[in-house]
Amino acid sequence: MTLFASVWRNITAVLAFALIATTGALAQDASIDRLLNKLPPPEKLVKPPVKRAVEQPDPALKDPLGRRIVQAVVTDNFPQALYLNRKLT
Repeated sequence: MTLFASVWRNITAVLAFALIATTGALAQDASIDRLLNKLPPPEKLVKPPVKRAVEQPDPALKDPLGRRIVQAVVTDNFPQALYLNRKLT
């Protein structure tokens, strides 16, 4: 066997391996893409945190003490708001 024939055989073996490896990778990418396309969009799965917070009313605001705290903060009476807040705990 000549040097040219052995080099040619090695080159064809490397090219064949590279061809097989790339087609396998392309097939895997296609199957992954098909699976990903079956999933619903992320917006349907998870609501944004702000939207969840708006939907849930704060039970502390229904408490009479909570209302007095909010009223103290709105009227800039922070010492009274702090005092009432400490009464909550």
